[in-house]
Parts: sequence; structure tokens; C-alpha cells
Amino acid sequence: DRPVELANRGQVIESLRGDTLEIIARFRVADARSVGLRVRRSDDGTRSIPVMWNDGRIIVNREDRKYPCAYELDPATRELTLRVFLDKGVLDALTGDGKVFESRIHYAPVEDL
Repeated sequence: DRPVELANRGQVIESLRGDTLEIIARFRVADARSVGLRVRRSDDGTRSIPVMWNDGRIIVNREDRKYPCAYELDPATRELTLRVFLDKGVLDALTGDGKVFESRIHYAPVEDL
């Protein structure tokens, strides 16, 4: 529950590991063009599943131009809340206001926690 200051860089939160998790992440986006999480990350960082806001779109697992999930931030606050539920091979992600919901089956290796 403690805030993590990212300051335009990524940070691994070592204590956050598992394949059955609920994650609530709040971002103050300011002028960033992209913010988010990489879940089911391998220890060496070469594999992960992105859950992110990227320049007006919510992207889960991969960017798919065929089905864009448009999501504009409130210009007054420029804040974003992402709720992510991991349950073994299923990933559900939604915005804090519930406007965007994605559910995916993923095939992350069991050791990627």
C-alpha cells in the first residue's frame, strides 16, 4: 500500500510475486505518454505481460489495432487506476471506473511470477 515513485522509469517490486493476485495500481500520469504494469514477469525481465495505458489506449498483453480499447484520461486529474486480477492462466484487467475491461487467457511459464 505504500506509494512508489517511478519518475519516468520502471521499477521491479520484488515483494509482489505470485500467480493468484489482485493488483490495484494508481498512476498520476502528468505528461507521460505511457504508464502501466508488467505482470507474470520472468526473473531476468525478458518475458512479461503488459497491462498499460499508451497514448489514449488500454493495452493488455499486446497491442491489437483491430480492437482498440480507447481510454482518455480526465484532463483535470490525469490519473489512472488499473485493477488486475491474476488467477493462474487467466488475466482480467479493468480501469478503476470500469469503462474498459479485458479478460485474457495467457500462457506465461509457471515460474514467471
